[in-house]
Amino acid sequence: MLCIQLKGTDLCADFSFFAVLALLFLTGADGRVGTALLCCALHEAGHLLAMAHLRLRPKGIVLYGGGIKIVPARTALPAQEAAILAAGPLANLAAAAVCHIAGLSFPAAVNLALAAFNLLPFRHFDGGRLLRITAGDKAADAVSLLLTVSALTSALLLIPEASPPLSLTAALVFVAAAGMDETVKWVIKNTSDRSKGY
Repeated sequence: MLCIQLKGTDLCADFSFFAVLALLFLTGADGRVGTALLCCALHEAGHLLAMAHLRLRPKGIVLYGGGIKIVPARTALPAQEAAILAAGPLANLAAAAVCHIAGLSFPAAVNLALAAFNLLPFRHFDGGRLLRITAGDKAADAVSLLLTVSALTSALLLIPEASPPLSLTAALVFVAAAGMDETVKWVIKNTSDRSKGY
């Protein structure tokens, strides 16, 4: 992992980040990749703006194959954490609305998809962590299990012989990449709770 320090914040990039970028560009996705990356950056900017507003400095920002992880320098209070978690999807929803009004259908769709994806109620997503803060661990686990069983059942019933759709494949790659070795080691070294960060 490559790391530099800028004003007390570690800026790191894992090899997997560059590998995923190269794969995307090699598949010929061209300008759409840049738009998607800009929308992802906007999502993370939402988290960072909320942190700045709450006077929480990031200890580190890590780029890896599964996305971007922002680790705060200190633990936020539950209400602060909820505001920071919600800020990323809200930034995408606001951008989707602006793009829709401006007639930019692809950026609007990407921002909307990013907001919806990040609000899924799974443990390491913004939505799952928001659910844990508001409803507790048991309720969040129950919702995650119910949603997973429903999605798998629907997939098996509706598309028994079809190959997995691109969105499902992308989601699985994201989840797998989220556990990459170097990134996990960095987060463990720099925070007491691996799930903390945005």
